[in-house]
Amino acid sequence: MNLYFENIIHDLQNADNEEILLILLKCLKLQKKWIKDSDLNYKLLLELSKHLHKDKRIFALLLRVRKQIDFMFPRWSSVDQKSARILIVNIFESPEASEEQISQALYLLHKLIRPVDNLLLRPYFSHKSSYIKALSLNCYLEVPSVEDIPYLFIELLQFTPPIVQIFSEIIKNGGRNQFFDYLIQMAQSSDLNQKIKLFDLCMRLQTSPELVQILKIFSQIQVREFKMKLIELLSFHKGREIDAILQVFLNDFDIDICEKAQEIKSQNLNKKLQKLPF
Repeated sequence: MNLYFENIIHDLQNADNEEILLILLKCLKLQKKWIKDSDLNYKLLLELSKHLHKDKRIFALLLRVRKQIDFMFPRWSSVDQKSARILIVNIFESPEASEEQISQALYLLHKLIRPVDNLLLRPYFSHKSSYIKALSLNCYLEVPSVEDIPYLFIELLQFTPPIVQIFSEIIKNGGRNQFFDYLIQMAQSSDLNQKIKLFDLCMRLQTSPELVQILKIFSQIQVREFKMKLIELLSFHKGREIDAILQVFLNDFDIDICEKAQEIKSQNLNKKLQKLPF
């Protein structure tokens, strides 16, 4: 079987959304040995990058097709690399760049990304466009860094698979101390609302010495509603140190606090929740 990227590019240029979906599904079945103009793999990705905002189904398939093409052709020619880099830089430097153009740049950047390019990605981690946000996080998976924890942290509270994967990579590659140092810094903030934002995250974290340290910081807050929320949080963890924190609330002056803590202790609750891998 002989196939040509040139024909696929031409078909995409003249296709409606449903036809694009069919073309992309066919692209997922491509085999390297079939392609007779593999030198056009960059031009195919360039064309694909123009269709990112058309439909959520198309967007999802475009990411899969890109992965398939990358697997078959891991490298671009030096000429294509230069062309792509110029296009990407021009888009990022243009104050008039549209969301579609920014998405196009992010879609192509993954092949050329270097650690220094993290600075380019940071503004897009919390972008209002779900497409741009997803592309920036997907691209960032190529070069995760502990330095970006503050810029990524708010997204972690959404628990989406890409951001969980990013933090897993950061922690696995020596960033555990920096991650928990940042959590502790937030826990020590004077902003009570900021502390409460950490509760959902702490429910999902694995029980660890670092988490216990954060919970101990929380246990010093003398605000009734905060105490009630913290006792509920403790029910998602177990261990001797967790029991010690709970014991503090069994001796609280507020009878409701005492009863809530006693309820958690007597029922030996360890509520089930899908935990993060760190």
